[in-house]
Amino acid sequence: NRFKPEIQELIYKNQDVRNLLLNYYIQNINYALSVNDYNQAMSLLSRIISQYPDSKSLADQMTMIFDWKNNRLKALEKKYYQCLADNTQSLLVLKPCLQNSVKDIKNLSPHHKLLIDDRKLSARYAREVSMALQNKAFAQADELLSDWKAMLKTDVPNRKKLERTLKYQQQVYRLSRQVTESSNTQMQGLLIELLKLDSHMRTDVLSQPGVEQKIIYYINQKVSADIESNNYLSAFKRVELTQKMFEGFEKQQQALRQASSRINEHKNLYLEKLSDNYKALLSSEEIDVKALENVQRQIALVEPDNPLVSYPGLSQAFTKQVDKALEKEQFDLALESLETWKTIKPEDTKNNGFLSMNEKYKQQLSSYEQRIKIEKQITTAM
Repeated sequence: NRFKPEIQELIYKNQDVRNLLLNYYIQNINYALSVNDYNQAMSLLSRIISQYPDSKSLADQMTMIFDWKNNRLKALEKKYYQCLADNTQSLLVLKPCLQNSVKDIKNLSPHHKLLIDDRKLSARYAREVSMALQNKAFAQADELLSDWKAMLKTDVPNRKKLERTLKYQQQVYRLSRQVTESSNTQMQGLLIELLKLDSHMRTDVLSQPGVEQKIIYYINQKVSADIESNNYLSAFKRVELTQKMFEGFEKQQQALRQASSRINEHKNLYLEKLSDNYKALLSSEEIDVKALENVQRQIALVEPDNPLVSYPGLSQAFTKQVDKALEKEQFDLALESLETWKTIKPEDTKNNGFLSMNEKYKQQLSSYEQRIKIEKQITTAM
């Protein structure tokens, strides 16, 4: 470039210069090929052939480069397939061999078919990823998928499916581990999370070793605590939700039915005891209102639609109590009983039973007051 173009042209045409340049470039081209630098060899050839397009030695050199490239590609492909065919080692071990072969092939032929779609490579990766997933070796499966993507950047339908499977199985494994390793305080939140899952994933989580045993054990513990505190509605609700969770699991459904029977047995015994208390309170000479209301409240908590919730027999009991007070002319006690009756069961104030007793109280009170008044007048007159 230090000379004018016309001077450079004269220099290049000089035979000695031509021979010198040709020898120099051919030597460097051969050296580049000896170190597998195909791109450098082609760059050198392009530069010199632009000056001497008529050179037979450069034409021969070009043919030699293309032959070298083809032979080199064949050797690299052979090495690549030898690595791929080695079934004695995993792809993770064979990775350097495969990746180096692919790298060298890419340098020679950026659009080589192996770089776009190699079904043999994909089949081998798919097989090893599937095996890793089957063995729950999720880290290994993840690494294999990453290597596969690095080797073949084009979309491979089967790879996407395996990626989704890995993500799914990791979630199933994570949830199952959380259940088996959870404390009682954590378990309730996990059960809610399981109920929100789609049925397929929930079934897979519950099928993992130790999961259903842990859940059934927890439910039985909570049911026992509910029974101990007479919280039977809560116990039934726990069992019902767990039965919904274990749809299709007959063994677990049987265990839950047994738990439900146990709850029902204790509940009936408790209601029987409350019923006896209720009847005893109604049959007492003076009804203990607070105790009666407490019994009714306990019954309502256990069985809201139980007939005892509506105070059966209360009208008859208060009728007797008011009658007895009136017979003894204990009008304050009779009025107190009527007021208590009205407070406990206000709907009775519209019934004939309450109305007739209230009227009876008024009439007898009026007669009593009239009699006392007359007796005072007689006493005064005497």
